[in-house]
Amino acid sequence: MTLRIGKTSAAIEGGLTVRDRLLAAISRSAEEITSGKGWPEGVFDLMAALGRITGVTRVWIFQTIELGDDYVIQDYPFEWVPDDDHEQLGAEIFHMFRSELNNPGMEEYRHVIKSRAKGEWQNIIVPELRKCWLKDILEQQGILSMLSIPIMVEGEWWGTLGFDDNDCVREWDDSEIAILRTASCLVANAVIRDRLSTQSKQFSILQGITESSSWNWDIKKGHFWCSTEILYPGNSTPPALHTSQRKFSEYLHPDDRERFASEMRNYLDSPKGTLRHELRIARKDGSYIWVEILGSLSFDIQGRPQKMSGIAIDIDDRKKKEAVLRDQAMQDTLTETANRLAFENKLSQMLNQHSDADPFAMLLMDLDYFKRINDSWGHHIGDMSLKHFADICRECLRSTDMLARIGGEEFAILLLGADEQIAMRIGERIRSTLEHRPLLCNDLEISFTVSIGCTCFSNQEQPMGKSKLYKLADQALYTAKNNGRNKIVSSNSLN
Repeated sequence: MTLRIGKTSAAIEGGLTVRDRLLAAISRSAEEITSGKGWPEGVFDLMAALGRITGVTRVWIFQTIELGDDYVIQDYPFEWVPDDDHEQLGAEIFHMFRSELNNPGMEEYRHVIKSRAKGEWQNIIVPELRKCWLKDILEQQGILSMLSIPIMVEGEWWGTLGFDDNDCVREWDDSEIAILRTASCLVANAVIRDRLSTQSKQFSILQGITESSSWNWDIKKGHFWCSTEILYPGNSTPPALHTSQRKFSEYLHPDDRERFASEMRNYLDSPKGTLRHELRIARKDGSYIWVEILGSLSFDIQGRPQKMSGIAIDIDDRKKKEAVLRDQAMQDTLTETANRLAFENKLSQMLNQHSDADPFAMLLMDLDYFKRINDSWGHHIGDMSLKHFADICRECLRSTDMLARIGGEEFAILLLGADEQIAMRIGERIRSTLEHRPLLCNDLEISFTVSIGCTCFSNQEQPMGKSKLYKLADQALYTAKNNGRNKIVSSNSLN
């Protein structure tokens, strides 16, 4: 039994046939590209080996920048030539050049471009071309024959691998083209590996800035994959999540599932730009964390959505800060009650739902002679008086009621599900409690009272705007003040 040992590099320099040497060169390049020497060094080494073995004048790569129905924009990033006399890399004519495919004389080139976009190779014999733009441009470069093979990356025409011969007319046979087609696949592999490496570096940088996970959804198979840095906080090597689309939806907060599903359906129907969506997702410990989902689609060769992939970024701290700011925007900082904006938003919501809402009541309250407190003891005591009154109100209210400070010494209450009898009873409790519980501050005992106007709204009534409701409550409050203060008056008693 004979044991043979060797390297493919030795075969390239041996006395084998051109085809064998091409295969050996591609084999060596495959090893280099898959072992780390990829883009661009591995690609250039492959081009150089192919050029030396085939004896052509030039090996080049055009990159497809943009392809339209009637134009193509290409760049010329790579070239191998045996000597400087045939060098074209860096020439202005080949830098980000645009070709208008519908111009006169462009029929042959338009046919070539369409063929390349479909993944087909072209062997062009220049002397046999009819007079056209393509023949003119090739003759200007001294090219007698050309072989061009498209580089297809994930089903799309990424660019073209080309072989120019300025010395003779060469008709490449099918076996040579098949071998060189393998070379174009190696270039495509190097492009993909470079993309993955770039994305990996970007993701590592992103993870250094904020906690994040990557994800991928196979639309056809319904399979979902997700790295689990977010789901397993503190675990240095978290296991990846492999599950079905339906099972993954169980990780989402119940309140977010339908909204996210609707957003995904809309995006799949009209995939423009990057999908961005904020939702809550369950962690391993059962808690929920806010994340921002970013994703984009990839398509099959028929243009149908195939996969969707992206990242999920931890935005929990940001959402908590937003919630605090939102609460602050809706809160009176002194009394820690709702402010006028929050009160009116809630009132508008209740009025808009009047047809199926429970009855509710509104109390408008104004502290009597409050200016005397500020004038007699200063604004510090005045502020303490406002907080004292707010505390009394909270004691007398139910968890479903809303208390708001809507002005200096003006307060309002929304009483959900309350008719006039309940509203008057609650208002009287507030009035009476304040009357018999003065503010105690050091050696001071400060007594003050409140006047209250009450109005009620039931779902049997005609639609009523905020201004009408305010007017009724305000009229009742004015009557309470005009009749000696420290009273509660219902708007119904004024009719």
